[in-house]
Amino acid sequence: MIPSGSPDAGRRIVRVADPDELAVGEEVACIGCTSGYSQGVVAGIQMDNLEIGNFKFFGAFGVAAQQGRNFSEAGDAGALIYRRSDMVALGLLFARNAESNQSLTLALPLAPALKALNVTLAV
Repeated sequence: MIPSGSPDAGRRIVRVADPDELAVGEEVACIGCTSGYSQGVVAGIQMDNLEIGNFKFFGAFGVAAQQGRNFSEAGDAGALIYRRSDMVALGLLFARNAESNQSLTLALPLAPALKALNVTLAV
């Protein structure tokens, strides 16, 4: 259940989306340990060859902030990103590219990770 103090308070995540259900422009949100509640829009999907340190990531998606602030801050990694319209879990936040004027938060779709581990999200 989404905690109090956010516009989605009291609503529940209903399921996990497959990566192909993601679309650019969808309104999303997360609740990070550092930033608290944040809203944004999906700004990119199926992002491949993302190099962060010594690691490469494939199939990621990007989220741009709304209302002139960053969607995420240092310490928010692992936060669940969900689609606000239908309360569907999309992915887990793992990085933020702060090199440009408008930072882009990067996330990995949740469904492939759950499938690889043969587990489900309790909803």
